[in-house]
Amino acid sequence: MILIEAFDPMEVGDVDNLVLRFTKEAGDADLLDAQWECRLTAYSAGFDPDPMSRITVTQVQTVITVTQQDGSLVPENGKFAIARVGPLPPSAAGATYLFSASAFMSDGRKVTRSGYVQCVLPGQ
Repeated sequence: MILIEAFDPMEVGDVDNLVLRFTKEAGDADLLDAQWECRLTAYSAGFDPDPMSRITVTQVQTVITVTQQDGSLVPENGKFAIARVGPLPPSAAGATYLFSASAFMSDGRKVTRSGYVQCVLPGQ
């Protein structure tokens, strides 16, 4: 089964970090590296001539900082693949981006997770 996570929408021009958690899948193994891919979903309303170029930096981490509803920051331990994404072009307004990360574990396994992002016009 492939799990697809819904990320918060991103406005045209925004840059954000997308995080996929591999903690359960990794178990005792270490997360060594992750390869990210990006494409628009079929029948997507917007247009992006080069979706892969929206991924600018990738990394793996064992601790991330999560913003709580009250605005406080809390560290969270785990095994995470992170991609810095953006800026999204104006032509992509209405598009749905599908991001996938293939995580490579220290025990030789490769695990893939995916998430999607809606590109919206500013203020939507």
